[in-house]
Amino acid sequence: MKPQNFTKIFSVLCGAVFLVSGIGKSLAIADFTNLITSYGFENFSFVAPVIAWAEVVMGLALILRCYSKQTAFSATLFLVAVTCIYLYGYFRHNIIDCGCFGAVSKMNSVSPVFVVVRNLLLIILLYVIWKNAETYKNHLAEWKMAVIICVLSLSSFFAGKSYRPLFVAFNSETQSNYEGKMLVQTPLSRFVSTSKDSVYLVFVFSYTCPHCLNSIENLKQYQSQKLVDKIIGLAVQDSVTEAIFTQNFQVEFPIKKYSSKTVTSLTTKFPTAFYIKNNMIEKEIVGELPCVYNFKKMFNN
Repeated sequence: MKPQNFTKIFSVLCGAVFLVSGIGKSLAIADFTNLITSYGFENFSFVAPVIAWAEVVMGLALILRCYSKQTAFSATLFLVAVTCIYLYGYFRHNIIDCGCFGAVSKMNSVSPVFVVVRNLLLIILLYVIWKNAETYKNHLAEWKMAVIICVLSLSSFFAGKSYRPLFVAFNSETQSNYEGKMLVQTPLSRFVSTSKDSVYLVFVFSYTCPHCLNSIENLKQYQSQKLVDKIIGLAVQDSVTEAIFTQNFQVEFPIKKYSSKTVTSLTTKFPTAFYIKNNMIEKEIVGELPCVYNFKKMFNN
């Protein structure tokens, strides 16, 4: 088989991987933002939609064979960078989820060896594309431009629709959505039920959110110091990070797990805590949970 035929096949294979990866991230951009934060790069979580958009562009360019040499080179640099970041997350934070395919979650929680080998194979294929691609045949036909614009528009729409800045540090000045309302008047009533003679603290969090994890020890104080009768956790479902959380945090309160879409219908900022007394939300705390001493001061003010 001629090298050009190999190049065509490899372009379609690599392009399909990038396209599925980019579209998958676009459909679950909030989860991808969450993952970037869990790697310790919370100040750069805003680039999540840009990464998804870039993957879609590279995937389409490879499949349609537009600027193949330049695209193969750019895609190689991209894969080297994300592989290094993944290895950093794995060895530094024990993160297994690569987040490569976004909404296609079953393809994310694979072994680190598989992720590295897969990326190395893609880099080899991209090298073949780069070596054999024609440098100057870069005419972009109108129908190819139309396909690129349509797919980019759709992926950008879904990315923008699902993108939410999820994590914030403690901020007592954040405007409350539910404070002062009876529980039955809020969406929180779909998640928990309370008794009038008891005091509750509902803690909404993600297993990978650093501000959430920093709040756990303070959270335990609320029940041990009798400030509340019961703590209820509402978590974003993630079986891999849940196992890591369980190994590192010994919590005795119940945790209910829901999809990211379900939890963010309640709040888009993690963590958020609701202090409920007499079936009314008396305090909504957005961001890292303060210790009991600071909570009492804040409540009294």
